[in-house]
Amino acid sequence: MNLNADLGEGAGADEEILPQIDSANIACGVYAGSVSITIATAQLCRQLKVEIGAHPPLMLWRASPRPTVSA
Repeated sequence: MNLNADLGEGAGADEEILPQIDSANIACGVYAGSVSITIATAQLCRQLKVEIGAHPPLMLWRASPRPTVSA
């Protein structure tokens, strides 16, 4: 099992959450708390050996074409 969390948004709890998880989706683009928060979160992930994924803003998903899935 991979315990994952969305982090890097400036909520202030990243340092407490990171030791408890296996992977983190780090906020990026205009969704991020700030560039410095994104970098600090990524660096802390690296120190704690937490895998990193991107957590882009919803507006990017709406702007890019996505495949449709029919039931």
